[in-house]
Amino acid sequence: MRINPITKRMNRSLRRLFLPTISACVVLAVRLCGADAPTPSPAMAAAKPAAVAPAPTPKVMPLQLPKALEGVITQEEFEAYIKFQQELRGNPEIKALNEQIRAKRNEMFDLQKKAQAAVQAELESHPDIKAIADKIKAHNARPATPPGGAPALRAAPVTAVPTPASK
Repeated sequence: MRINPITKRMNRSLRRLFLPTISACVVLAVRLCGADAPTPSPAMAAAKPAAVAPAPTPKVMPLQLPKALEGVITQEEFEAYIKFQQELRGNPEIKALNEQIRAKRNEMFDLQKKAQAAVQAELESHPDIKAIADKIKAHNARPATPPGGAPALRAAPVTAVPTPASK
């Protein structure tokens, strides 16, 4: 099966654009719902004293300009860019669009599965074509080199060559 280069380029662009956005949304959602905080077991909760000292606040690390960007942008520009990205991730309109993308992608996968099932059913209904397809699959599944050796040389097919009648 040959992949269309335009489709391949589009898929690469989609992965570069949407996967980081989706993963950032998931991380944000996990942090907001508190799922990343460890849940205390009932035995530990009962063992805690009544007067608990406040937990130390987590140390906030300042944003560091990556070395690859030094001399290209300033620290302030980098911080402004990161802040803008964080605001985009929190934008409800963008979140809704990402949900639509996810739903369409799932719909596309379902349609691909249905198409593959239809092709397989059609193939099963033609035993002679299925036998040919099985031969092709078996041929393609063979390893290119025999185990423990160099690739086998294939001899050219022998064809009968007519010789001129001798005088």
